[in-house]
Amino acid sequence: MIASDPSVKGVQVPPAQRESLPVRYYDTTLRDGAQGEGISLSCDDKLRIASRLHRFGVDYIEGGWPGSNPKDAEFFERAKVELPPAAWDKVAAFGSTRYKNVKVEDDKQVKMLVDSGARVVTLVGKSWDLHVDQVLETSREENLAMIFDTVSYLKSLGREVMLDAEHFFDGYSANPEYAMSCLDAAVNAGVDWLVLCDTNGGSLPWDIEELTREVVTRFPTTNVGIHCHNDQGMAVANSLAAVKGGARVIQGTVNGYGERTGNANAMSILPTLSLAMKEDCTIGLDHLKGITSLSRYVDEQANQPNNPHAAYVGSMSFATQALLMSEAGPSKSGNIETGKQVLPEAVKKKAVVARFVLTCFLDDQIFAKIMQIVRSLDQKGYFFEGHFCFLPMNVIDIRNSSQPPFEILDYNVIVWDDGPSQYGNFGQARATVVIIALTVQRQGTEILEVAEGNGPVNALGKALKQALLPLFSSLEFVELRDYKVRILDNEAATAAVPRVMIEFQDTQLGKRWTTASADSNIISASFNALVDGVEYHLEHRHLVSETRTGRSFVMFQKDQDDSSF
Repeated sequence: MIASDPSVKGVQVPPAQRESLPVRYYDTTLRDGAQGEGISLSCDDKLRIASRLHRFGVDYIEGGWPGSNPKDAEFFERAKVELPPAAWDKVAAFGSTRYKNVKVEDDKQVKMLVDSGARVVTLVGKSWDLHVDQVLETSREENLAMIFDTVSYLKSLGREVMLDAEHFFDGYSANPEYAMSCLDAAVNAGVDWLVLCDTNGGSLPWDIEELTREVVTRFPTTNVGIHCHNDQGMAVANSLAAVKGGARVIQGTVNGYGERTGNANAMSILPTLSLAMKEDCTIGLDHLKGITSLSRYVDEQANQPNNPHAAYVGSMSFATQALLMSEAGPSKSGNIETGKQVLPEAVKKKAVVARFVLTCFLDDQIFAKIMQIVRSLDQKGYFFEGHFCFLPMNVIDIRNSSQPPFEILDYNVIVWDDGPSQYGNFGQARATVVIIALTVQRQGTEILEVAEGNGPVNALGKALKQALLPLFSSLEFVELRDYKVRILDNEAATAAVPRVMIEFQDTQLGKRWTTASADSNIISASFNALVDGVEYHLEHRHLVSETRTGRSFVMFQKDQDDSSF
């Protein structure tokens, strides 16, 4: 086989049609982003993020490398079943070209890509002769054959195929002819996308734009994309420069997650494309209303702190303390100048109405009270974007006529162990919970329950459920899906305040919701989140007409399909 066989044609896209294509976004948070220091995503985390990316409007969602590790293998097995069909259709499997001197049909790694069931496959292929010689340790002709064989095989199976030309800009600088011949091999095999990778982040925007334009000109009927790393702090600028050069897909990550100094930050790229560059993008202005929520949601799933100084999505991105600028006001300081930047909807009163569910009229006095409480709890670490999280039920009682379904009178936890703990062993705990029932049927009844569990939080959850189950049978279907702890102030060491997040699921209705609480005592924070989660469930299952008819309360608004992956 000769890689430049002219009998094999690439994807035919008329040049005029390609220029009119909107810029697409390919998200690689779940693979490249997950390689960042301190980031570890469970399979559940990845499924939740994939679902959220789909709802945001992302065109491609790179799920991982099938077969490279058990977590990625599990993701593809579950994603094809648990993700909505439209979301699964966007999932891309990442892998490499066939191994040297092996038939593509016999390559185990290629077989795993096929078996993943993903409609889109992204292949990393060497385009720098140095790496072909010293990393692959094969001939340059064999590397071209590896690219051609793998692309053509996957295309014969009906896959949409992207070639990530690894170290393309370094390879072109060292040997332009060979770097281009690698792209030739992919195009001749029928590749759908040529993605030019600045793998070590060492390129500059003007070089990126120039070389991207050269590739676009050389391959007038094949789409071109860009994949940048941020080693010089240029990943966003380089990605935008590639679009000016004709690239029609940008690969990036939410919040710029990635190995070393990170990948191109989509939270900066996407708004700039639409607002500043006026590019036609599949993720347009309507989608951008949810970009801050997406950014914070992914931070929460990855257990990472939000960056307040991040462009567009940071809490400080539209603030100024400069004396001269503050006198002029936000419109004069550039924060809401048309076409330059956009003031987040989240800071406007109408956004509070849109984002919060209210059972009362939101007049100015009520609004001020709500915002005071929101700011106070936000400073304590209560709030995050994403799941259905609400203000603690006893925080806002605008009409002072509410009656909760139960109250906690007392609780205590005892933890014991039979000596020093071994890795993988859980310390046993016993929790005692005393509640007073305030339902119509059992007004004022005291209930005491004791439960044992694997650790204090598990024991508390069991005791609370046992105490309430005779009163509220629907709790039988409530399960705890996830439990996360984040330290809000790492410098405080053991005196730091932890923030707890607990995800619940109603298995009967398929609904999910998450509560958050912060306290210097991690057991108190956990129990508060448990109680809020149970109370939310009771509120929405059958208590509104029974015990809460006069109460107004506030909660974060849930996305339409947040109840499932």
